[in-house]
Amino acid sequence: MKRVKSDKFDFSLARRMGFSLFAAIIIGEIIIMSVVNNINFPSAFERTVADALLLALLVIPVVYYIVVIPLRKQIRLKQEATEALRNSEANLQTIIYTIPDYVWLKSPDGVFLTCNKMFTRFFGASEQEIIGKTDYDFVEKELADFFRANDMNAVREKRPVVNEEWITLADGERILLETIKTPVYNSNGLLIGVLGIGRDITARHNTENEIREKNEQLLKIQIEKDKFFSVIVHDVKTPFNSFLGLTDYLSQELVNLPQDELREVASALKSSAENLHILLEDMLVWARMERGMIPYNPRELILAPVLKESTEPLLELASSKNIELKCEVEPYETVYADRYLLQTIFRNLISNALKFTHSGGVVTVSAARKGGMVEISVQDSGIGITPEMKKNLFKFMFVNNRKGTEGEPSTGLGLVVCKDFAEKMGGNLDVESVPDSGSRFFFTLPANHPDK
Repeated sequence: MKRVKSDKFDFSLARRMGFSLFAAIIIGEIIIMSVVNNINFPSAFERTVADALLLALLVIPVVYYIVVIPLRKQIRLKQEATEALRNSEANLQTIIYTIPDYVWLKSPDGVFLTCNKMFTRFFGASEQEIIGKTDYDFVEKELADFFRANDMNAVREKRPVVNEEWITLADGERILLETIKTPVYNSNGLLIGVLGIGRDITARHNTENEIREKNEQLLKIQIEKDKFFSVIVHDVKTPFNSFLGLTDYLSQELVNLPQDELREVASALKSSAENLHILLEDMLVWARMERGMIPYNPRELILAPVLKESTEPLLELASSKNIELKCEVEPYETVYADRYLLQTIFRNLISNALKFTHSGGVVTVSAARKGGMVEISVQDSGIGITPEMKKNLFKFMFVNNRKGTEGEPSTGLGLVVCKDFAEKMGGNLDVESVPDSGSRFFFTLPANHPDK
């Protein structure tokens, strides 16, 4: 069988060998003594020397077996323990030195005994420059007093104490440091010093603040949504009430109504249904937008045909109010946009312009190239917008139910949708208006694909 080499000393084998050697020496000495006793020495001195040598031969193995072997064992064990302790200390020092937190140890008097690499950023000094000094050697007295007070608080409490401290590092970076300061005692219960561990929690602090702010915003939006839906319910009830009133009137008087009055009732029913449809359409588009359910497929479009498709359903409204609807767009002007989103913007802006323009007015849709963008505007000669209304016009939480020039219902929700759609397509939506002198809503879109 192949022997396995080992660097360790085999004390059991040594004892067996020592005992065997001791026994062999004793036997050998007995033999030698019997031989020596039969020798006639010329003098007593020679006899004494021979006896002394025999005694030495007897004592040496006894001393070796009883004293030397155990002593060598103790020395070896102490060497192994010292090496293990040295390795343990080296491993611990490596862990402390490479840990990504700030780690330091101070004496009871506040003198730095050791620190890790991360802590050297604190003062902008090396480990050798920090050890043996105090906080007062690196920072202003007020801040050093603050650190010292926290250290002494941990000593008084005789337990770990957690603090959060805004600190400016030597390189000027300001961080929020969460520190755990723990009193350290030796085996006799005597205070060795205060161990400090610090962790940069600036990012966590900022994230918590952002979450808190977003929660507050969400709560505010939820409250505004509740208010908004109460307005919507009120506005939906108005055309419904008209519709129900007219149908009730028809159910009772249909036989007796003359043709002209019947035509008026039918026209009123149609108007109520259209107003209700507009409200529900705005709500549906907004709800789909909020849930991210509206697909986005941008491509290069010729603007004029899209505008024509969008305005055709509104021609009857323009005619009924005797409003001239003018389209001043070059035949081959292009935009890079999503067709559905663009049509939604056109329908909302043009229907709003017609809604808030008096009979006999003018609504003009135009487009002009500005660099790589196309600015599209919808201008009317209507009632205009006050500066206060303009300030909150595109904010969901400030939607209003301002009536049109002929009492048409409006929530303002369509403008919120339009601005969101314009921004989604890489543009923006804004307004210029003077009360009683009309408004100009204008939005921008890329003229071509971004890669062109």
